[in-house]
Amino acid sequence: MADVNKLTFTVRALGCKANQYEQDVIAAQLRELGMTQVENDADVFVLNTCTVTAEAGRKSRQILRRLKKENPQAIAIAMGCESEVNDLSAWADICIGTTKRNSIAQKLVLLLAERGLASNISAEARLFAYRLSEPEQAGSRTNIYEEPGVVVVPSDTRAQLKICDGCNNRCTYCAICLARGPVRSRDLDSIVEEANNFARQGFREIVLTGIEICSYGDDLTEAGIDLSTVLTELNKISGLSRIRLASLDPARVSQKFIDKISQLEKLCAHFHLSLQSGSNMVLRRMGRKYDTERFRKIVKALRGIWPTVGLTTDVICGFPGETDEEHQKSYQFCHEMSFSKIHVFPYSRRPGTAAASFGGQVPRSLIRQRSLEMSALSQQLAAEYCQSRIGDTAGVLLERELSPGIGEGYTETYMPCIFKLPLSAEKTARIGDIFRVKLESCQDGVAYGTGT
Repeated sequence: MADVNKLTFTVRALGCKANQYEQDVIAAQLRELGMTQVENDADVFVLNTCTVTAEAGRKSRQILRRLKKENPQAIAIAMGCESEVNDLSAWADICIGTTKRNSIAQKLVLLLAERGLASNISAEARLFAYRLSEPEQAGSRTNIYEEPGVVVVPSDTRAQLKICDGCNNRCTYCAICLARGPVRSRDLDSIVEEANNFARQGFREIVLTGIEICSYGDDLTEAGIDLSTVLTELNKISGLSRIRLASLDPARVSQKFIDKISQLEKLCAHFHLSLQSGSNMVLRRMGRKYDTERFRKIVKALRGIWPTVGLTTDVICGFPGETDEEHQKSYQFCHEMSFSKIHVFPYSRRPGTAAASFGGQVPRSLIRQRSLEMSALSQQLAAEYCQSRIGDTAGVLLERELSPGIGEGYTETYMPCIFKLPLSAEKTARIGDIFRVKLESCQDGVAYGTGT
């Protein structure tokens, strides 16, 4: 390893947008120790793991094993959901689950000291790490949200802003509630402060994320504070142009909620409603708290306000006991809803969940077949949605330039778009700028257009 003042680190996240936000938090904390962030060949490697499926857990372990094999001298740090539910100490020097993440800096300082590499860490940095690791107090609340303790610099063109952690739903297939624990809502003032920081850094779009953001406020003592409260406050921030929501629980999306958020001009007309299945029988076995009729009413209400709204969803194929008829019902319901994209998940048996012990486990070959059918439907619906937008003008956030004068990004409704930059902006365009784009054609669910 190099001298401590030249120590480098890499942070990588698997899985959800909450993990991406946590990746940015850890990166900011390690920079406070005087370390330098690099892409590869780092002295310290941090992996924010995922356990949403067996494949995600396997990939988490595989990455850590490969790191130890290729760079045995590097310090490996495992954090996140897979680290919470399984012992990864065989491949990681420091293991942190989904709580006490703020102790990582202190644990790293102590490990560096053991290896004789911490002598040049400043007293200020040591104090920062110690104070960061101290548990916060919040009156009588025993489960509280863990604040980042640093100014976070997002690593994406859209700033992820985590507003809560944990989930109380305990769906029968899901291990995330086991890994993350109960809902912990972030202080509203802290959310607003961080959103202002992101705006000052030049970010035009923020994405509100968490494990189950519709549960925001459930654990707070202040009456009437919920997700719509957060959105209303963020809508007031100058410098922010777009606010996007992460996954929403249909059971928590009420007409009152829709009416409130319909007044917010910065809210993106894109909603990710986690359906999971279009069969009511399957939904009941999953422990979901809505049925297809409620879901249909939500979609109708959203389209009544935003006619070109982008609606995306998650669907699990091959849940235990799922019959051919139930699969077809799910397929037909998704077709009826005309989603702009379906995230298809082959059912994955997760230890500790209720569904893992259910009878009627579907053969893997049949799960794969049903997943392929649903994925084909997703491609069809994405193409149809894209085609329906031809002739419209949309706002597109510039993610990257594919070539001089040609940009790529996403519309407000989260449709991918490749477009020609306006002549006036070809030399001045910056990543993260938002352009008005006339949508002219569509191919494979990607819109093509010209900036105006």
